Amino acid sequence: MEFIITFTDPKHTAPIEDVLERSDYIFQIIHTPLELLDINVFFCKTALMVTNGNLLLLELISEVPEASLFCNQNSQYEFVYAVQEGV
Repeated sequence: MEFIITFTDPKHTAPIEDVLERSDYIFQIIHTPLELLDINVFFCKTALMVTNGNLLLLELISEVPEASLFCNQNSQYEFVYAVQEGV
């Protein structure tokens, strides 16, 4: 399943990347999809796409208050976990 991790503060990207690498997730840096920028204009212009994700990502993301987690199914993005401020 494919997941998108978005951030409202780019300084949190590197620590999340480190954890993803240690956990053997396959991910890449992408441009944040416009559909997600429409949800929150404060999302950074780049995001992380995790191609072999699972719901264990939720535990990781919930510890970073500036991050949101979306699931991409059938070219539609669904909230899994959203940043609390501004959304």
